[in-house]
Amino acid sequence: MRVLTAAATTLLLLGCPDDPPVQPAPEDVASDTAEPEPDDTPPTDTGPADVVTPPDVPDIPTPPPDLPDTPDPGPPDEGPGEEVVDPVTVSLVNMFAFMVPQPDADPWYGDGEYADEYQCEPFTHMAETTETGDWYDVETSFCGYLTVAQPLLVAVPKGAVVQVDIVHEIITDADDGFFTLAVAMGDPAEFVWEKKIPAPAVEAEIQETWIAARDYEAGEPVYWHLSNHGDNVWSLTDLTATF
Repeated sequence: MRVLTAAATTLLLLGCPDDPPVQPAPEDVASDTAEPEPDDTPPTDTGPADVVTPPDVPDIPTPPPDLPDTPDPGPPDEGPGEEVVDPVTVSLVNMFAFMVPQPDADPWYGDGEYADEYQCEPFTHMAETTETGDWYDVETSFCGYLTVAQPLLVAVPKGAVVQVDIVHEIITDADDGFFTLAVAMGDPAEFVWEKKIPAPAVEAEIQETWIAARDYEAGEPVYWHLSNHGDNVWSLTDLTATF
């Protein structure tokens, strides 16, 4: 009984060869198709990703704000320069101030050239006021030589334009065919203008200019001269300087 029992036990342990194997009880296995559970673990930094650099784009200037209109300043200031002064014309003589100088102070008489000329008497020459201004008249029917002088009313700078104005009537007679008109200035006197008028001649107006060769101070003498005999009337109408 004890041997039979042991054999039965062995058979029970080894099982019957024709019986199917005993399968273990199934366990809970997650399905391969089930959704994965979310992973709460923070991602690991794997380094910077590739960055695409955009091409260079030129800066677009911002338009300035509207500004109020300002006046045109004109050309740049070049600094102080010479002041531009308009030229002025001034009279150099007072017709009523002319006087006959002494022979030794007469630039024409002093050289002896006219020592024997017939001098004009005071009644043959004088100043008068006309519609166009003051004139100094010389009537040569009874004489043939005259020099009158006076101090310059104003200073005359070098380079000034000096002008003499003379009118004369018809020249009806002349001893040698010419009248001589002249002006001298300064101390000592300098001959600055001369003109010879042929005779006979019709009435005419003479206007001539010259450039002052030096400075003349106010008060220096100025001379007007007329020579040669003939029946005529001469008038100095102006003696001016422009500067």
